[in-house]
This record gives sequence, structure tokens and C-alpha cells, in this order.
Amino acid sequence: MNTLVIRSERLPALLVEAQHTLLYSQTELGELVGVSRRTVWRWQGGQSSPDQRELLIIIRKVHAIDAPLAARLAAARGGTLESLGVVPPKALEKPTEKPDPLADPIQRRAFVDAVVCAAAEAVDVSPRVARRVLAIAVARARETGVSLDVLGETLARRVAKKKSKRSR
Repeated sequence: MNTLVIRSERLPALLVEAQHTLLYSQTELGELVGVSRRTVWRWQGGQSSPDQRELLIIIRKVHAIDAPLAARLAAARGGTLESLGVVPPKALEKPTEKPDPLADPIQRRAFVDAVVCAAAEAVDVSPRVARRVLAIAVARARETGVSLDVLGETLARRVAKKKSKRSR
């Protein structure tokens, strides 16, 4: 049996379901895609079929209300919502998650050492001194419930304020 015949046999019933889902009359469904009520009647009776553009308009409208029905309409024409451009390809929908570099203890230590060295260099002290100061600062932030984001933003503002005073 030809699969195109099977697909097109399902389309008329799906078009009726789409019309009911949209709460449209045959006239309104026809107006949506620019055809007459009689043409919609022929589609739903299996005497003819909407062209690709007409079906795409219906699929897009139905997708906003009933995504599974829109997918079945696309499948009846041998496509998918992705292949018709109704939804982005799955690869674009969900970016692949990057592995957490801090999960590896060696990498975690390297990242922390990079932060410590940057702090030490900024105040011209040894990393040993900077490490101790940072540990105390982070412990106090935790005790008081201040997040690292808030701590960083606040410190950055104060540093920027002092720089602008110096440049006057």
C-alpha cells in the first residue's frame, strides 16, 4: 500500500479536528488561508487537499492551541513541525549542557588559585596572604547571607567610585 495514500486519507479528518480546535466555521478556516468555504469542504471530504502554504498556515494557527494536533497535521503531509519551520530544530531548542568544570577537584583548585593570584596581584601581596584574606571575606559573607554576586557587585561599585574620585 502506498504511504502517501495513507497519509492523505488521514488529512481530511485532521482538518475537521483543526477547524473544531480553532473554533472556526468552514468559512472562517477558508478565510484564514484565502480559500472559499467550498474548498475547505472539499478538503474535509477528501476530494482535494490544501497546498503546502495553506496547510502551513493552518498548522501554525493550530500549534498555538494544540501542539500535538499540529504535529499530526504535519505528519499527515510527511513532515514534522521542525521540518516545516513551525518550531526550531530540537538541537537549537536545548543547548547541550556543558560539563561543570568545578566538579573535577583538580580544575576547581586551578580556578580558585587563579582567583587568589588575581587578588594577590591586584594588592601586590603574596598569594598566601591573599588566600587568607579571601577565605575570611567569603566566610563573613556566608555568615551574613551575602551572595558572591552581591559581594562582587558592591565591591566593584566601590572600586569604580574611588577611581572616578582619583581622576578628578
